[in-house]
Amino acid sequence: MQVYRELLSRADGVIICTPEYIKGVHGVLKNALEWLVSSAELYTKPVAVITASCDGENTHQALQLNLSMLNANVFDGGALLISGANNKLNEYGEFVKTRLIPH
Repeated sequence: MQVYRELLSRADGVIICTPEYIKGVHGVLKNALEWLVSSAELYTKPVAVITASCDGENTHQALQLNLSMLNANVFDGGALLISGANNKLNEYGEFVKTRLIPH
C-alpha cells in the first residue's frame, strides 16, 4: 500500500478507466480508492475518468462521487462515458460516437 500511495503522491495527475460492474464501480477499484480516504494523495490532484461499458452511467456517476469525497479534481472535460462500448468501435479498433459528460 505504501508504494501505491507514493506513486500517487508523485503523479502530476491520474487517469482512471474502468468498465461497469453490476451497475457500479468494480470492488477492486473502489477498495483502492477507499485506501486513500485517510490520506491526501488525490487531494486536488487532476483526475480524468473514463467509463466504457454497455451502459456505464451508474458507474460513471458513482466513481465521480467517490472521487469528490477524496477531493480529487475531476476537471472540466476530464470525464468520458463510452456507453454501448462494444458497438462503438470502427474498423481500426478506435472508439467512435462517444459522448463527453461535463463535470
